[in-house]
Amino acid sequence: MTISKVRRFVPVALVVVGVAMLVGAFAAWRLAPSQSTDRLPDLGPGTSGMVGWSLAAGGGPGSPPKVAPDATVLLVRTNWWPACSPWDANDSWLTQEISYLPWSVTITLHESDSFAPVKCQGFYDYWGQPLEVHLREPLGGRPLFDGSKSPPDPRPYP
Repeated sequence: MTISKVRRFVPVALVVVGVAMLVGAFAAWRLAPSQSTDRLPDLGPGTSGMVGWSLAAGGGPGSPPKVAPDATVLLVRTNWWPACSPWDANDSWLTQEISYLPWSVTITLHESDSFAPVKCQGFYDYWGQPLEVHLREPLGGRPLFDGSKSPPDPRPYP
């Protein structure tokens, strides 16, 4: 009689261990930080409609961007540009939101409400056309941040 109890205990224990492992795996999957699309390369518009940017060099290709502490106009390049108008320097597909704090300036570029990516058939190119961002006050040596990322990415300048 003890032999049948031992045999019955082994399958029940295996089921309990298996269920515990499944519950643990499910909990780890649910609690693990998810890969944010903000950290993936910018290959076109995301669900947020935000557009990443970097400082553009004013001195030509290959020269590093230089920003004076008293700058009120910055040249930036977007991470992508609509392929439906690659030769168009018009930036009307973008809107700018600039946040000024005593210790930093954050620039967030968004797709405008009038921009229709459907007309572009989903294809997007990096155009690299520099855009002007007009600040309402001098930069004053404050660090710049790209607000399209969470947390915002620093954009260092010399």
